[in-house]
Amino acid sequence: YVKKKEEEEEEEEEDEEEEEEEEEEEEEEEKEQHRTWKMEMESKEEEINREKKRKEKWNEEECMCE
Repeated sequence: YVKKKEEEEEEEEEDEEEEEEEEEEEEEEEKEQHRTWKMEMESKEEEINREKKRKEKWNEEECMCE
């Protein structure tokens, strides 16, 4: 009986360790997702800014032509 009890406790400990590892992995994934999201947002902003500059430049050229 005692031996059986010890085995159960060991299994529980292993399960707890696995759960902790999974939680840590999830946190890492969330951080990674946030970084990727942030980079995407920055690149979108850069693209928008480039587009604005291009339009401004185009407008200036149009004005010069007239």
